[in-house]
Amino acid sequence: MMMMNETAATLNSSSKINILQEINSLPMVDNETHVFNDLCDEQLSFTRNDSQPIWCLFNGTGNDLIVDYLGGFEEFDGNISSTSINIKHNEFIQLLVKYQLSAKIGDVVKTINLNRSCKRVYDLSPSTNQNRPIQMLCDVQIRNDRRHVIFRSLVKIYNNTTVPLSVISVDLVATEQNHKIATIEDNDQYFVPTDLLYTYSSSQIYIAAHGDENNIETNNCCSIDWENKPTMERTLKLKDGTEVHLTIITELNAAYMENTDQLDHTCFNIYIHPTFCLINLLPIDIKYLFDIDKEIDLKSNQSCSMISANRNSTLTFIIPSYDNARWISDAIDLKLERTNDHYEYLVLFHYATSPNLEKTLRMILRVDTIHKSHRLSLYSSFWIFNYIDLKLELQIENNRTFIDVAQTPVLVCPERFESETNRKGQLRLYGIDQGDTTTDWSKKFSLDVIRSIGVVSCEVPNDRKYMICMDVATGPSSLVKIIEFSPLLVIINKSIIAIEIVEAVSDKEQNQWISVNPEQTIPFWPRNMKDGVMRVRYTFNHVTSSPFTMTPTYRTLLRMDYEEHPALCVEVTTNGQGRITVIFEDYEVDDTPLVNCEKTNSSSL
Repeated sequence: MMMMNETAATLNSSSKINILQEINSLPMVDNETHVFNDLCDEQLSFTRNDSQPIWCLFNGTGNDLIVDYLGGFEEFDGNISSTSINIKHNEFIQLLVKYQLSAKIGDVVKTINLNRSCKRVYDLSPSTNQNRPIQMLCDVQIRNDRRHVIFRSLVKIYNNTTVPLSVISVDLVATEQNHKIATIEDNDQYFVPTDLLYTYSSSQIYIAAHGDENNIETNNCCSIDWENKPTMERTLKLKDGTEVHLTIITELNAAYMENTDQLDHTCFNIYIHPTFCLINLLPIDIKYLFDIDKEIDLKSNQSCSMISANRNSTLTFIIPSYDNARWISDAIDLKLERTNDHYEYLVLFHYATSPNLEKTLRMILRVDTIHKSHRLSLYSSFWIFNYIDLKLELQIENNRTFIDVAQTPVLVCPERFESETNRKGQLRLYGIDQGDTTTDWSKKFSLDVIRSIGVVSCEVPNDRKYMICMDVATGPSSLVKIIEFSPLLVIINKSIIAIEIVEAVSDKEQNQWISVNPEQTIPFWPRNMKDGVMRVRYTFNHVTSSPFTMTPTYRTLLRMDYEEHPALCVEVTTNGQGRITVIFEDYEVDDTPLVNCEKTNSSSL
């Protein structure tokens, strides 16, 4: 039984690929090359002879093909076989030949010129349409040191949907004689047999939704005019009555007339797409539904074909869990009549349980139109990560966002999302014993950058400054910016003993002692990075070290007046981006080797 579940395809976000560039281009690559390479590697291992060209011949015409070479075909072992070889439909052979051979289909013999990579069209015989003779395409390719010769008809079909499609032969008089010729699986391609192209007086190919039956009713299929209509919209019906809406695009490729240099013939690639495709560019999972259909899950960084959506449908998004709430968007009308190749909509989300509340969540829906086929991308302009132990407030173009302490991103989309100007941001601390009127914003920093790393200074009362590292990077899509806030200074305790640290200026402690348990990492906020020093002590006995600086980079040994643990190693490092790390470790033998530079027989420490 045909399943109507929308199929999702995972996108690799770690590769940082610009997803919008991918969806703005059609998959025009000739996939048969890769098929040849795989099949040849698996089935035809041979010892290569570099003195003669290696040819892989494929027959996709729908008929038997006899190739003839007067000098005889040389196999890989050097033996000469017969001068003729019969290649069945969908069969390939691999031979050593010169740059010319003859091909015979039925009673027609054609001399094939293989001297360069190109497409050539050969006339075979007249057809029922006097303006369109029966023709064969010879496509010569050189890829990965293999020379491929593909004999086929003028038309190739790509099924870029998520449902299998059937190519059928329609009897326009006796409709009960309609029968299935072949099945094109989803994301697969098909060479249309030569005879089928000339069955009708017009340039028609008939397709239907794939089923188990061989006889298909005429009213359950659709036609493709491959010669006269570059763009078509068609609808098919599945067994359960569900309609599948398709956009069909015909691409024209130039070809030479037989063995001449006249580039005046054409071959056709037909691409069958769903009318709508949806991509989730959010870092969270979502659901979507159109019209009154059921909710469909779509994980982060996944795409799916909305094969049942048409231009009269409405689309609604649901965020099951974000900020401890369930969100639902306003309905979006899919009557997209814009003439631009791409445009964007502001999508407003509301609390699903309390839609009357004023709090809303903004997202952006980008629409890319390719020959009336639409790619919808839901995204948020900024993903904010707060890796410090303080609450923050971020301001972008007068839009303020509260950023709590959490490991999950805060999604931010300014109201002026279509602004082309260089957007700036400002940061301040939130809830550090100061009112809104006394809290100072940081200096503005740029957000429309490919990558930027810096330090943001946030001032609070009593002339204290919090130094925060900021990392702005382009996300998995160029539409998204990822902003990470982290402390400038981090303390890591790799010792087996719990310790406490404090900042000191002029030998005066600036704050309370802060505990750091074994294997714990904490942020540290000094009052005076330039002149301040640190002290460390054991928690259980308060044995305290001498002061040491917080300026990288060095490693030293701190004397601790305790017999069982007489010393503590401290290492101050930086990652080259301004972030400072102070690491405490237990002392072990050879941690601080000494070199005797005196020319004496003995020395003492």
